[in-house]
Amino acid sequence: MVKQLSSLGDVTSKSLHSEDVTEEIIDIEAKITNLSALRVKFITLLNQATEVSDILKIEKELNRIQTELDSIEARRKTLKNQVAFSKINIALNQETIYGPLGYLGKGFIWVVGKLFVIK
Repeated sequence: MVKQLSSLGDVTSKSLHSEDVTEEIIDIEAKITNLSALRVKFITLLNQATEVSDILKIEKELNRIQTELDSIEARRKTLKNQVAFSKINIALNQETIYGPLGYLGKGFIWVVGKLFVIK
């Protein structure tokens, strides 16, 4: 892709950057596994709870765990999409093409500029 874009004109500068997110994805997947197991334990506790206060505490904790799971899964999805797609920034500058009068004006300005050089 970069070679094809380079054929559009003269390349004045180019930089390529990549970021390895494999380790972060592995870490996120481990967190998802742990939180899912914790959620199963709390669901088991909820099924065994008899006191209303215990049920409320367990449901509050289940809600916190589910919120954290949703957040982490969204981050994992973002990282996997980041791996699938690349971001390319392009800045194109058009070279000024002078006509006959343009060269005459450019030469005149150059000559006038040289007249004011004091040595």
